[in-house]
Amino acid sequence: MTMQIVLCIMVLLTAGFTASAQQDSTARFVRYGVFGSAGVNFHNAPYIDERQIIGVYGPYARSLGVRTEKNFAAAAFGWSSGALIELPLPNEFGMSFRFSYAKIGGLLTAPYESSPKMEQYLDTSPLAQLGTETYLTFRLLDRFVLYAGVQLATIMTMPIEGGQRILDTNPYSVFSNGQKMRYEFTGKFNTFNNPNLGLSTGICYEIPIDTRKQLFCGIEIFYTYFLGSILPDPSYWSLSTLRTGVSLRYAPFADGK
Repeated sequence: MTMQIVLCIMVLLTAGFTASAQQDSTARFVRYGVFGSAGVNFHNAPYIDERQIIGVYGPYARSLGVRTEKNFAAAAFGWSSGALIELPLPNEFGMSFRFSYAKIGGLLTAPYESSPKMEQYLDTSPLAQLGTETYLTFRLLDRFVLYAGVQLATIMTMPIEGGQRILDTNPYSVFSNGQKMRYEFTGKFNTFNNPNLGLSTGICYEIPIDTRKQLFCGIEIFYTYFLGSILPDPSYWSLSTLRTGVSLRYAPFADGK
């Protein structure tokens, strides 16, 4: 089995070097472009300290915030868009820089302490961030590009709300407002760990869309894991994102040869 694995790796490496030697010359030109993507935000917030949220309970009563030791978690839809520039380096390597705006929030939920048919929720869906991404790239075969790098993101403070939600599917199980959700407070986070540092990796497949091979459509998948907590101590809130999308790239110096 070990010998078969070694032989398989040798075949793949040989194929990669052969394809690299035959690579299209347009692959080595500077590219400018725009991109858009959609995917999932993975949140895990086992502890949010009361000092992290400035909120209002009900229409009049003011409060310092929310304190919980429950494990709030969510896998929520997110999207991003922005601009990119890619610069070639020797031996099929390159550098890529991206500037993005992304929606990173979600409906964080945790079991309610006194009822198995209810849960607490923290609606952070308005949260957004501005990001700067720097990658080292490697062009594998002809049109595949591998990415590895870092992202620096600044989270913007947005209004949020929190409360309880009834899990019972019985249509008569509702709160006094006639709904299965009721909010206890509205407010916002008073601070974030900005800038937020994340490790990022991705892959892209380029498709030429003109005869001169100056315009390309890229099919992309990127994963980012942010290091540490996006909230300061003593709270902890981890975040990672998985997104797939497309980019439109322009190589103005390519000649199609």
